[in-house]
Amino acid sequence: MLQTTMTQEEYAEFIAWETKENEAAFKLKSFEIVGPYTLHLKFTDCQKIINFRPFLFHPRVKQMYAPLKDLDYFNQVVLDNQHLTWPDGTDFNPAMIY
Repeated sequence: MLQTTMTQEEYAEFIAWETKENEAAFKLKSFEIVGPYTLHLKFTDCQKIINFRPFLFHPRVKQMYAPLKDLDYFNQVVLDNQHLTWPDGTDFNPAMIY
């Protein structure tokens, strides 16, 4: 078995690099509504199409997301500080949907 050890300084540098890489990857640049409950998301390094309907209508989903079940309300989404956000303050962190 190969074992390696890092100094505290090396570990700190690694964590800083990893954090920077992850933050860059999770940057949501724009979105477009492409269907019912479906958004085309453009991140810094990739694009994804996500249908939020299965999540929103799942029985275990928290009550805080209940307003988003109304399609007209869901379509009021905006991009605020790289987060998908609705008028009541409900949001999705880009890292969560990346």
